[in-house]
Amino acid sequence: MTTIAPAGSSFATDRQWRYVFIACSVIIAILLPSLSPAYGQTGDEWLQIFYGRDIWDYFFNGDTQALGYDKLLPRYKGMETQFLGQELYGGLFDFGTEILHRWFPSIPQLIIRHACNALTNVVLMISTGLIARRLSGRWSVGVLALFLILFSPRIFGEGMNNPKDIPFAAGFALALYAVIALLQDGSRRMVWHGVLLALGFGLAFGVRAAGGLLFFAYLLVTAALWFLLSKENRQGWWAEKKIRKRILWVTVGGLVAGYIIGLLAWPWGLQSPINNPIESLKGMTHRATKIRTLFEGSYQWNYAMPWYYEIKWILISNPISVIFGSLVFLVLGFLRRKQTGSFLLSWGLFAALFPLLYMAYKHSSVYDTWRHVFFVYPFWVIIAAIGWAWLGDMLAKILAKNAGQKAWYIGPGLAFLLTLPAVFWTFRSHPNQYVYFNEFVGGIKGAEGNYELDYYYNSSQQQVDWLRKNAPHIPGKKEIVLANMGGFGPDCLHGDTAYIAPSYLSYYKRATQPWDYYLMFPRLIPEGLVKNKNWLPAHPIHVVSVDGVPLSALIKRSDTFDLAAMHAMSAGNFAGAAQYWALHLKTDSNDPIATLNYAAALAQSGQIKEAISVAQKASNIDPEDAQAWSMLAQLYQAAGNAAAARDANARAQGIMMAMQGDAPEE
Repeated sequence: MTTIAPAGSSFATDRQWRYVFIACSVIIAILLPSLSPAYGQTGDEWLQIFYGRDIWDYFFNGDTQALGYDKLLPRYKGMETQFLGQELYGGLFDFGTEILHRWFPSIPQLIIRHACNALTNVVLMISTGLIARRLSGRWSVGVLALFLILFSPRIFGEGMNNPKDIPFAAGFALALYAVIALLQDGSRRMVWHGVLLALGFGLAFGVRAAGGLLFFAYLLVTAALWFLLSKENRQGWWAEKKIRKRILWVTVGGLVAGYIIGLLAWPWGLQSPINNPIESLKGMTHRATKIRTLFEGSYQWNYAMPWYYEIKWILISNPISVIFGSLVFLVLGFLRRKQTGSFLLSWGLFAALFPLLYMAYKHSSVYDTWRHVFFVYPFWVIIAAIGWAWLGDMLAKILAKNAGQKAWYIGPGLAFLLTLPAVFWTFRSHPNQYVYFNEFVGGIKGAEGNYELDYYYNSSQQQVDWLRKNAPHIPGKKEIVLANMGGFGPDCLHGDTAYIAPSYLSYYKRATQPWDYYLMFPRLIPEGLVKNKNWLPAHPIHVVSVDGVPLSALIKRSDTFDLAAMHAMSAGNFAGAAQYWALHLKTDSNDPIATLNYAAALAQSGQIKEAISVAQKASNIDPEDAQAWSMLAQLYQAAGNAAAARDANARAQGIMMAMQGDAPEE
């Protein structure tokens, strides 16, 4: 059996550490679901809710929408882009939570979804600790791995409301644990490990079918390295034909059972159980959703990111104890390869890096930080925990005469100290743990304006809770609350819409509709405002922030001059519109959309000089606004200033080329 435990070492005693691991696991299993109601609906969770309902309607009402989203039913009119390719995803989590909601309709759907999400995160964390214990041979290392992943704020936070990446990672880790257990134990507890393999693979495949197929590569490589790099392993149960055959059948049976579990909640997959999962893999590989995301201080197209995009995100948004521990593992693994063998080093490098390097090689499209590769992070944690244990082994050997085996605790102790900033953050930032950045970029303050923060709209729950408490409760009247968050609706309020009417409205169209409150996130507002850290409106009534960095802001409408201005412009009354815009800007002089509209109204009413001054201000508020520079070019031309017109036009063209031309041709 390949493990790293030195012969005869027990430190505290392995049994005591086992009890610690069990106690911590129980606490985590209770704690995470109990905290989950504080987390908001994510930006695409509304889509997953609809998908779960479509699957329910397919099985119980004969509705065929879940079989494909190329042609949408009338209820989804105008949502073609959001739903495109949705059938490529498994429906296990979404359908499962929909069933629970149907059984317990009095419980808000988001409460059910987030509790289930948290439970899958529990599975992810415990599986990570169990793999570390298996590979190390020590429950103490399992406890350390459990600690490291518990206080990995990105995993902690997204574990509450990310219905794709966390359940997939949980299933992936559980299934791989079952494989390692089968390799180590042989015929002992063989059936139990086969059941775990089925459940883990079923969860991974049932959430993200294309990614679930990747598990076969991990299974084959893990098994190959296990036997090829260890003569001892080849001479174990593998040498006995009868046992070998039984284990192979259990493994195949577990995979087939998991495959069936995943298919049962996937209508499109059921239509062709072999071909459609393969088509899903092809479709997800070549999916061409195009978004711009903030990375290293500039907005870039998601399909043209630097090759190191995912790797850098992992390095800057996780505890440095995991990063340094992984480096310690690599160094000591190489130095100790004669003592520990080559399996751990080879397996650790493959498990932690293969998908990341493959994505870099293929120039894969990436979305919203590194959430699509959460499934590799447990392996970073595992090798980090082993690395710190190895360091403790080395120090215990060096200091054996003075400190004895107690010196081993220096290694894990260093890991604990390096994790403390993330521990404090986890408590201080609740429930926005997932916007964590480590010391490499100066924390969240260093990341502001350089990297995406609340890209998943998690702080929406805090804003909604504030509204439900502070918005007027006037019988017969509902406060209109709009937001630039896709899917903002009744589910965000847990169905409590007695006094609030929520809906979506683009940031750019705030002046086109009546509303009482507007909730804005920096995710979908002018890029220049976010980069320059001046996206906050002048008089927000409630701001959710962490360490002084704003994540979202709520404003209350103080006048309707902007609405009047838009009506006047539509009617061709540009002079009147200009007067209304001037009045509106007295309450928020840095509103870029209103300022630009004010300049347009002035220009249309013949006030070119004044329009130039206002357009210049608009370009100062948002230097990345191509529309402002284009307007300036036209105004300068109208004023006879050809040189200034050329400069402004060049600036506008440069911005548009940067937005459209920084991606490779497809």
